[in-house]
Amino acid sequence: MTAPRGGDRGRVLITGMGLATPHGLGVEEFWAATRIGKNAIGPVTRFDASGYPARLAGEIHGFSARDHLPGRLVAQTDRVTQLALVATDRAFRDANVTPGDLPPYGTGVVTACGSGGFEFGERELRRLWSLGADHVSAYLSFACFPTVNTGQIAIRGGSRGPNGVLVGDQAGGLDALGQARRQLRRGSRLIAAGGFEASLTPMGWAARLSTGLMSTGDDPDRAYRPFHPEARGSPPPLAAPSRLSPRTAVRHGPRGGSGPTTRAGPA
Repeated sequence: MTAPRGGDRGRVLITGMGLATPHGLGVEEFWAATRIGKNAIGPVTRFDASGYPARLAGEIHGFSARDHLPGRLVAQTDRVTQLALVATDRAFRDANVTPGDLPPYGTGVVTACGSGGFEFGERELRRLWSLGADHVSAYLSFACFPTVNTGQIAIRGGSRGPNGVLVGDQAGGLDALGQARRQLRRGSRLIAAGGFEASLTPMGWAARLSTGLMSTGDDPDRAYRPFHPEARGSPPPLAAPSRLSPRTAVRHGPRGGSGPTTRAGPA
């Protein structure tokens, strides 16, 4: 996202989008599924959830980070960061922008994440308990924090401008877009922004259950019924939408504004 040429700081343009969702990788797959109302909710497969009151989620099946990222980067990142990097790479391609072409201090990253790299952190804690401290990855020092998505995207794209993170679930991605718009109006040329979540682990599941907002139904077609009298919460997804806009072109349209709100109950 960025302000267009000509000095109009009040107008922000979206020219690139990248997605990693349960419907697949890319805007085309997501839009095709959305148009026909395709349901991507199903039983949890990334761990044994049979003993939990909630057992449904929106998972991304068939994703292998090594098909999209260098091996050294895969070794130091959690699944949520891998999805964030892939979605952002696709947003850059969609916008026809090569990272590094713009002045580094004129570009930035703003992301939202509610829980961080739970899968990486939980795996390393198991190694600590079972094998000892010598077997714990040094990358644990940053891979499990919500801030890591912004950091890794900024490093990969050479962004040295206003980089930040919002720790927020659900509508956190929309809040990130709002913060990106503020940075653009202050003079940045390009901001990559989005919300990322992938905490489908026993520890992440327990944390989400404590909110009382997760759907406990077993029917995937009725697990998520927003604004319906029978609403019973929502199944958590693995998702990584990313958006950006350089000044060179308008591909998807303008970004007008945003405002946060809250919901009264599980819907």
